[in-house]
Amino acid sequence: MPSPDAAALPAAPAAPDAAAEGGAPVKLGPAPSATPGKIACADKQCDLTTQVCCESGPLGVAACVPKPQKDEYACEKLGEGVTELHCDEKADCPGTQSCCMTWGCSGGCPPIAVCSDVPCLHGPVEQCLPGGACSPGFRCAASAGAQRGSCVYEKSGVQCGKARCSGDKPVCCWNAKQKKGECASDCGDEPNDDRWALGCTTPDDCGGYPCANAAITPRQFSACMGAYDVPDRSSIVFCRTLADCPTMNMLGKPRACLPDRTFPGNAKTCRFAGQ
Repeated sequence: MPSPDAAALPAAPAAPDAAAEGGAPVKLGPAPSATPGKIACADKQCDLTTQVCCESGPLGVAACVPKPQKDEYACEKLGEGVTELHCDEKADCPGTQSCCMTWGCSGGCPPIAVCSDVPCLHGPVEQCLPGGACSPGFRCAASAGAQRGSCVYEKSGVQCGKARCSGDKPVCCWNAKQKKGECASDCGDEPNDDRWALGCTTPDDCGGYPCANAAITPRQFSACMGAYDVPDRSSIVFCRTLADCPTMNMLGKPRACLPDRTFPGNAKTCRFAGQ
């Protein structure tokens, strides 16, 4: 489902076009659906017990390099913005963990794929191989010919008045003043205090991930986000019960999860001290 917060949150990078070190093109065969213990790195297979994959399509980089020590960045010498992969699918990870994309800092750092608990801390950025396994309720979505994809929620959608938006029209363009909305592929970029681009109105729309807005942007929208990002980035958090409401860095501890008539259906939002 296209997310209306694409401009606000970092997206999981797609696998670069197949390239050898130096930018020479490499012809790839069909990607297997599972390679436990191996990381697809263009035409190479890195051994995750001793190596990580460093990738960048724009730089023409695809190299297996020794695993870093402690918190070191293994791909730093290969150029800025090179993705560091410690995994590329759920099968590379122990127990119930999955391969999640993360970032080493709040801005300007290259993405890193690591095994971690799900839901992933930075939102629905679980990595997968085309045709491979994802967390329950999610499936692997990848562009044609891509070595890697991201896991998407199979029942994604959002209530928009009497309709439910999904498929090629996954966003509810909701007029909070008129209490009317319509499903669309995109609601446009023009800010409007009464008009919302809703990608979700409950964590149930996100397969358990938080549903919230991103207060740092001028647009009024909601999207499936990550538990790490919401306390810093959001001012409105949708909820089912108080248990869905996090402690916010600016707003403090939640006090209630209450119906919110600004939004369609039975949407509820977290309320904080002073609200």
